Amino acid sequence: MSRFLDTGEVPSPDCAAVATVSCTTLYRDDAAFAAYAVSRQTSTTTDDGARRESLCRGELDLAGRGDLGRVIDLMCGVGGHLAAVKGSDLGWTSYTGIDVNPVAVEAARQAHGGDDRVDFVEADIATWRPEPGTADTVLLMYEALNALGPTRTVALLEVIAGVLAPGGVALVDVAPPADRGAAREAVLLPDPQTAVLSGVDDAGSDATQRLSAHTVHFVGADGCRLHFSHLWWEPTADLLRALFHRAGLDIRSEHRVHGDVVSDKPSTAQSIQFVLTRAGDR
Repeated sequence: MSRFLDTGEVPSPDCAAVATVSCTTLYRDDAAFAAYAVSRQTSTTTDDGARRESLCRGELDLAGRGDLGRVIDLMCGVGGHLAAVKGSDLGWTSYTGIDVNPVAVEAARQAHGGDDRVDFVEADIATWRPEPGTADTVLLMYEALNALGPTRTVALLEVIAGVLAPGGVALVDVAPPADRGAAREAVLLPDPQTAVLSGVDDAGSDATQRLSAHTVHFVGADGCRLHFSHLWWEPTADLLRALFHRAGLDIRSEHRVHGDVVSDKPSTAQSIQFVLTRAGDR
């Protein structure tokens, strides 16, 4: 671990060869990463799992309506927001969850099967195209935009503007640029004993956005058990406002509903929630 912290040296040539790719590529093409991500989302000991329903409900309240109508949940994961809807007194007509992670989609179907109002679709939100005007509420939460990057974000925002019905709202949250530079960290986990080596390196930041590569290795006595490297995009609020406007979306309100949350994921407390409508639709 000390060599990694001092010089960035990784445990093996195989570790050194890990390519930095988009989160979408990892979820879709790396079965080990897809399963790891779902284990985090369903765990009761991590922020990905234990905090989901209560904080999801706080996000849903931002829509300002007692009936969410037809809901489309982009990058839905294991269906945390659907669980929050079902556990509330909010009305809803239908729910469609979209995710590229096949393990997450299967977990969501297992958890929420048997309801003919619910549909989970395994698809890349960058290429999936819904019928225009078919959603009253669109969800793009849990810092999903941070995983997309600027080009994919603009295209997706245009899809959101098109799918919203008159009077509809979109809830979008994003983590703004964090005040940190390139860094390396090593943490020792028990049972089974595993060293988690993580690094953050700049991948093309400027005054309007931070783009970084996040690389993680899980190293045990038998070698590296899992490793991955993905891009993470943190736009400033001003850049996001410009992108919303370009896509044909107006900002109805901005919030930081998780500012007081104690979390094992710092970006949760820092995240900004935007309530959006179609341009000119009040």
